[in-house]
Amino acid sequence: MLRLTEPDFALVECFSADNHCLIAPACRLRGVLREALAAFVAVLDRHTLDDLLLHPEDFGLQPAA
Repeated sequence: MLRLTEPDFALVECFSADNHCLIAPACRLRGVLREALAAFVAVLDRHTLDDLLLHPEDFGLQPAA
């Protein structure tokens, strides 16, 4: 779901298509941030919306008919 709703993961300027970061050619942080973003997305990929949504029965409530 995340990939469908967030097509652009430009976490920092250098990730964007129109990168204007002045230090991008020499920056060593870019690779680290790409790895961190990939790990973040990988964790989210292991879960569904159903895993994250609250269910009435979790609170002792009966679902609406």
